[in-house]
Amino acid sequence: MKKKILQLLKSHFLIATVFCIFCVLLFRNPYSTRTLIPNLEPFPDALYYTTIPRCFLKNGEWRMCRLSDQSIEGIKAEVPPAYPFTLAIGYLINNDVRTFYFINILLALFSLLLLYKISQNFFKNKYITTFILFLYVTNYFSYWYPTLAMAENLLVPLFLLSILILQQKKLSITTSVFAGVLAAGFYATKYAYAPLTVTFPILYILKVWNENKSLKERSRLILSAAIPGALILGKLVGVVELIGVLNEVSNGSLDKNSSTTVTSGNSYFSINYFTKNIGEYSHALVGKSQRFLWDNTPLTERWIALPGIFGLLINLRKKQFIYAKVWLIIAVIVQLLFMSTFYVVDIRYLYHLLPILLLGFGFFLQHLYATLFKDKILFFSFLSTLLLIYAVTNFTRLKSVIMVNLKYNETPWNYLAQNELNSYFDNLKETDTKPILVTLDAPFFTDNYSNNTYTTLPLNEKQDFNGNMKEVWGSNNYINLLELYKTKITNGDNLYVTNYRINASDSFQKSYKTISEKFQLKQVHSGCYNLCNIYKLELHDK
Repeated sequence: MKKKILQLLKSHFLIATVFCIFCVLLFRNPYSTRTLIPNLEPFPDALYYTTIPRCFLKNGEWRMCRLSDQSIEGIKAEVPPAYPFTLAIGYLINNDVRTFYFINILLALFSLLLLYKISQNFFKNKYITTFILFLYVTNYFSYWYPTLAMAENLLVPLFLLSILILQQKKLSITTSVFAGVLAAGFYATKYAYAPLTVTFPILYILKVWNENKSLKERSRLILSAAIPGALILGKLVGVVELIGVLNEVSNGSLDKNSSTTVTSGNSYFSINYFTKNIGEYSHALVGKSQRFLWDNTPLTERWIALPGIFGLLINLRKKQFIYAKVWLIIAVIVQLLFMSTFYVVDIRYLYHLLPILLLGFGFFLQHLYATLFKDKILFFSFLSTLLLIYAVTNFTRLKSVIMVNLKYNETPWNYLAQNELNSYFDNLKETDTKPILVTLDAPFFTDNYSNNTYTTLPLNEKQDFNGNMKEVWGSNNYINLLELYKTKITNGDNLYVTNYRINASDSFQKSYKTISEKFQLKQVHSGCYNLCNIYKLELHDK
């Protein structure tokens, strides 16, 4: 047994090394105060993705509930179900909100294994495969994005699975059923990836139709894909709503009260955005900096992106795995065109470009091996030179990541501020009613870490979830927040306010200043270097 394990490691030494490197880059403790993971950014997306599955496990409702107070109505789920459902598996084991990181790690490692299998099929060269995998695991987004509770963490392995399906030489009923589920899965994971839900089944049907099978067998395979995909989409979208949307789109516009508008210049989607946005997305495609959430790191280096595009195109001349190769290009084009009509540019909507460009670079290396570097030693020397250049230019970045993971720390101020609040109210003398904290933190975030010794009210009319005040904060009259505070104090409630996050906007600062003028603020706790202090609200003496 020991001998077999050693032989296995020896034969897969390079891949095992890449796997270990990825694990080191992903190695973080989400339950510590040395990482930004507990901050649950970005808002409000991460709150949707992490709150919905925990509400479902707690009370069977697929919605954004208040985990600390079931009497508050909560709001409906505004995100697709696939990623929250995936997180629910982790929350079955450990209901701490930060458990999402371990699910993301599993998805990231699964993506690496899929990319390994895909690369093996495409290249038949262990050195090219290893180099592509190394570029993938050391890419900034590959180890950074799992720290965020975002659906793209699931989208990448789904996309890689679609490539693997199109690489299959023999199709079966099981493969077809999986293809149908996968097609619906793109939309069920991220609404923005609807173009893949439309184009992938078309390409799969073409592959089935060109199979050397009887008409009956081909029809059975197509139906095996179409039925489960249609059932999932019908349940997810709603058949009546879907038909209505398609009808309105066919007429050139959507009603202004519809949830999605496609033609108005003031809408989320409009062809008026196309010219500007496609240029910015194209820059990202060739390795230039572009917005990815709040980051501007290029999706990949230019010397990888440009040869990658060339590799995707030049490799179409070879018919082997032609449907998978065509899919790589189609998946770029349709998503690029679709998202260029969206009002904002964000490369996370084209995150699947990362494995596509790396595979394209693999095709480029394969082309060089077949033309310029036919000698194995010469080709290996060329790859080693590229690896050395890449390692030198990225050494500081990778070293910094590893040192932060193992020795240094990042400061999760949102989480630390919440701990300060917990500490104060936990030691407060118990009263007949719970004290009330006026805060800019979303209640869904507070519920994740609160010790449930206090309740909350909003500080500003425009903070998170301001369109659903009663459903989120409870049944109060929120037309005039100052009057609400005064009423609570008059009724005998103990009101407190924290200054945390007030510097995030001028509106927040103005609201806080108004509170300090209308009420007496008595400081009762200081924390976060005076950035998360707590003050008790009292009425001015008459």
